Amino acid sequence: MFPSLLVNSDLDTLRYAFSLACSTTISVTMAFGGRSWPIDAQDMNLGRASTTSDICIGGIFDLTAGSSIGDGGGNPNWVVGATFLKNVYSVFRSQPAAIGFAQLSVAASGSSG
Repeated sequence: MFPSLLVNSDLDTLRYAFSLACSTTISVTMAFGGRSWPIDAQDMNLGRASTTSDICIGGIFDLTAGSSIGDGGGNPNWVVGATFLKNVYSVFRSQPAAIGFAQLSVAASGSSG
């Protein structure tokens, strides 16, 4: 997904996460229903892998690495979770099933936590 940002690491905690140099700024936009939704760069960096590391953990996780979850069949390959959802207003409906997104107001910010 971000091949130029991946850092080789023996840290077990990074096995299913994208890792990056902590000084790296990532620009990511997700597109759904013909509309693009940017993710704040601060939300893409979950923090240092350890207190002494220059490697940080990325906010998107690979579900297929080292697992029995296969591609296709409705299984997602990766999870963006709160990294994405805190950058939009979300609306969920059960009948009929639907998810909607709206832009955050100026007062709200994805990087606020």
